[in-house]
Amino acid sequence: MTVSSVPERRAALARYDGAVVVDLLVLSYLQHGTPYWPRSDTLAGSAEDILGARTWTQLHTRLSAT
Repeated sequence: MTVSSVPERRAALARYDGAVVVDLLVLSYLQHGTPYWPRSDTLAGSAEDILGARTWTQLHTRLSAT
């Protein structure tokens, strides 16, 4: 499975209703052991998507580097 860029992923998820997003999270959990696998490419993006927290620029750079 190809993971899209963060903006593409956010736009795609915004088009789905809550039930579809929950189904996607459940499928991710069953296939990868975590519902957050689609966001595993960027820790800063995960913090923004899941927690709604915007990170500072320096922290964002460090999280993205890991």
